Amino acid sequence: MMGKREKGDGKMISYSNLLYFLELSDTLSFTKAARKLLISQQALSGTISAMEKELGVVLFQRTTPLQPTYAGRVLQKYAMQIRTIHTQMLQEMDDIRSEKSGEITVGISHTRGKNLLPHVLPLFQEAYPGIKVHLFEGNNDELAAAFSQGLIDLMIAQTPFSVRGAETVPLCREEVLLAVSDELLVQQFGGEKERVLERLSRSGHLSVLRDCPFLLNKPGNSLRTISEQIFAAEGFHPRTAIETENIETLYELCKVGAGCLFYPRMFLAGKPEYGREESLHFIPLSYEFARFTVGIGYREDAYFSGPMEKLIGIAAELFSPDRKGGGD
Repeated sequence: MMGKREKGDGKMISYSNLLYFLELSDTLSFTKAARKLLISQQALSGTISAMEKELGVVLFQRTTPLQPTYAGRVLQKYAMQIRTIHTQMLQEMDDIRSEKSGEITVGISHTRGKNLLPHVLPLFQEAYPGIKVHLFEGNNDELAAAFSQGLIDLMIAQTPFSVRGAETVPLCREEVLLAVSDELLVQQFGGEKERVLERLSRSGHLSVLRDCPFLLNKPGNSLRTISEQIFAAEGFHPRTAIETENIETLYELCKVGAGCLFYPRMFLAGKPEYGREESLHFIPLSYEFARFTVGIGYREDAYFSGPMEKLIGIAAELFSPDRKGGGD
């Protein structure tokens, strides 16, 4: 009988030895198993004996044919599981190497994702059906922090990125507009509404609105940063009526006259109010910093996979200024 073995006092059994054991379990013959394994019978016998010594149990009764012991049957169960997992691991590594499977995490703001990703991701999934895409949605500061920490593979945001070590590809130009409703203009200016609207449209300056309420994103959002630049250039502090992270909530409030709003032209796609003679007006601003480039970027020190390159290529082609319907 084998001596008592202290827990954890031996070496780990190698994967190749488990394969030898499984072959012997199948054939129940040292001669047949050794022939299939292309090793000597003596070498196989020595391997099994070493395993028994290592585990502190007898794996086979040395009869003809061999008979697995209870310990042998238990080891066979686990060895088969290990062999299956090992095979699956190799297959997945091969799939990753051949880019048939894997994961990509894309960082983007909530609203920009709604406008851009439905165009990009279906084409990417068609090219790489086995690649799972995770979305990290947040404001500009949250995206930058996650990008710096390596939690995001690709980031779509206003360029230049506020993080070091980023390589970026430009996607499209964006313009921030002033949105203001007829209802608010009447509340604030009464019969002077048309004159004020004409002045705003002609100059692109907001000094006439210094006493009006404004609807603002919370700090950390790129729109909030641009808003603060505008107020600084205009030389007044806004009367903030409502502040929230959700730009679409602010948009709906703007429609009913709750305040003036800075809103990206890109986000207007498909909105029935835009381009019609209705109560909401969209006014271009005079400031160059209200027009910027949206880009997609990756960390230059990170692994750059084929699927990442493909996703960037799809986005760049879709939104290139040279492509009809791209750009603004």
